[in-house]
Amino acid sequence: MSKYLLKVIVVTILILATATPVLAKDTVWWKDNTNQVLPSNKWTYLTFNGKTTISKNAKGRALYCSQVHLKLSANHKPRYVKLRFARKLENGKLDTTGTTTWTLGKNAPLTWQGSVCWPVNTTKEVAVQVKVGGTGSWVSPLRQFKVWAPSGGFDDASFIDGQQPS
Repeated sequence: MSKYLLKVIVVTILILATATPVLAKDTVWWKDNTNQVLPSNKWTYLTFNGKTTISKNAKGRALYCSQVHLKLSANHKPRYVKLRFARKLENGKLDTTGTTTWTLGKNAPLTWQGSVCWPVNTTKEVAVQVKVGGTGSWVSPLRQFKVWAPSGGFDDASFIDGQQPS
């Protein structure tokens, strides 16, 4: 057996032996299949079955991810879509970061989706906001918000209707 192959086997065994399984208490997963109307040129909170923010009550880094889908028509397409995270501060202000911008325009597909992730260590409430550039309004038929924190800090109420991801 070559030294290289032996090293690969040892590293693989070490990785598998030290891997931490993802537990339900480590994860929040919200998905909303209802239509949310998004106005033009205005930062709007994405809603997930009536919820807008995720709270983490334990210290430690977490990975926040969100996805938004848009239904477009051939004659009505936005110039751009922006998606960002916002921490809600004690004074009521927002600390926004992680903004991702997509330029769409006339060649955009009729069904569009964008996603963004943000690793952060915070116990502040975190929300997702979207801004669609153009005129009129757009419909989002699907939105998702997920958080994974190896240190946990979420309770079972973090899942929409108590349903854990499958």
